[in-house]
Amino acid sequence: MDLSLYMDQDSLDAQVAAGIRRAGMDVLMSSDVGRERAPDSEQLAYAASLRRVIYTANRGDYARLHAEWMGEGRTHWGIIIRSRQQISVREQIRALVAIGRESKRDDWKNRIVYL
Repeated sequence: MDLSLYMDQDSLDAQVAAGIRRAGMDVLMSSDVGRERAPDSEQLAYAASLRRVIYTANRGDYARLHAEWMGEGRTHWGIIIRSRQQISVREQIRALVAIGRESKRDDWKNRIVYL
């Protein structure tokens, strides 16, 4: 899979990360790099610096950040927002793996998707 994912503090779930890693997806969690408490704007900038799609459950902030970045002409490498808070671990894994298999890294440039 060509897609690299960065899970912010709002989406951290060890079971989800383990499941998508088993499927062959490259996953980095904010806890892996000591960024659990970084503000959302810094999380997005960090993911963008690594050319990783960010996965989050923080719908409002990331929708706003996406709009701001687009208005400023800035580039990020994609945002996936878990819009339903009660989506199961299994559903998250299935959806993220499908996304990873169906797309290339460059397909995600400045894109936002809701699960």
